[in-house]
Amino acid sequence: RKWHLRQASLSAAIARHDEAAAMPPLEQAADGTSSPGPVYTSWTPQVLSTSAHVNEATGEQDTVYLTFEGWGLDDDYVGSLLSRVRLNTIRHISFAENRITEKSVGFLASVGKVCGLAALHSLRLAKNALGPGGGNALQAMFKELRPPLQELDLEECGLTDAACEALCDGLHSSCKGLVGLSLARNELGTSPKFGNALGSFVSNAGSLQALDLHWNRLHGAGAAALVQ
Repeated sequence: RKWHLRQASLSAAIARHDEAAAMPPLEQAADGTSSPGPVYTSWTPQVLSTSAHVNEATGEQDTVYLTFEGWGLDDDYVGSLLSRVRLNTIRHISFAENRITEKSVGFLASVGKVCGLAALHSLRLAKNALGPGGGNALQAMFKELRPPLQELDLEECGLTDAACEALCDGLHSSCKGLVGLSLARNELGTSPKFGNALGSFVSNAGSLQALDLHWNRLHGAGAAALVQ
């Protein structure tokens, strides 16, 4: 109940925001009520503020950041949010420390197929219950949409070895500009196949500068393949 109250409060704040002039006109819903048009802003618990820059080609404001860390958001809320923003202008997305699953990755991929992820440099989904399905969904999304990712944070997402093995394949073929990658706290390393896949990715990732694997189980042949 506490989280639903916070979400409702956030929605109300969007509708009442002082900078309504920067938002599109109200749209008429099917039931005859009015609802706010797409919201191109970024929120913190204390302040509702825009995080955008002016697109010189269109003269309109483009969103740069979409950050909802630690708000307890669920999949339905994230899906609704993603359907209301110009995803092709977003550079940084963070839904870390919420209650989302692989379903939210599917929402991101579906919206991305429509408008693209051509500006996406940073994706932070740490400390969510993505599970193996989420890792596989990310791999498929990266291969199809090829976002120019520089940072990917998947700490403590319950990914497992098999999902991360597939994820490394997707990153290797589609995200060659990756600078930072976190797979910490995913209990990885029970199979040497993950170490082999990660080692292959790292050896070909010329831009990679930071790799966080703390609190995993890499050992033996898998660990050796990583450092070779």
